[in-house]
Amino acid sequence: MGIPGTEPANSKANGGTRGNGGTDITGTSATGTTEVAIERRIVATLRPVPGGMSPGDLIRAIKNDRGCTPPMIQASSDHLLVSRVIGKVNGRLVAGGGVA
Repeated sequence: MGIPGTEPANSKANGGTRGNGGTDITGTSATGTTEVAIERRIVATLRPVPGGMSPGDLIRAIKNDRGCTPPMIQASSDHLLVSRVIGKVNGRLVAGGGVA
């Protein structure tokens, strides 16, 4: 625990959900709810496209949303890839894990 009030925003002590297998994107993160909203938007954009999208096309598709910058989208998509919420098949991002 350490000193009260010094735990990271998403630590287990504060009820964070990251690190529990990686499939839950409903928790908060160190950057707040904006990152979670971007992750939800990424999954919602990829889900209806069975052939997936290139990373550049995904960034272009959602960068105009409020609070979305290309580096934030890239970081969120990288987090989703590592947590296997989305996957990469033939260089394209797909919803549902795919094959690394």
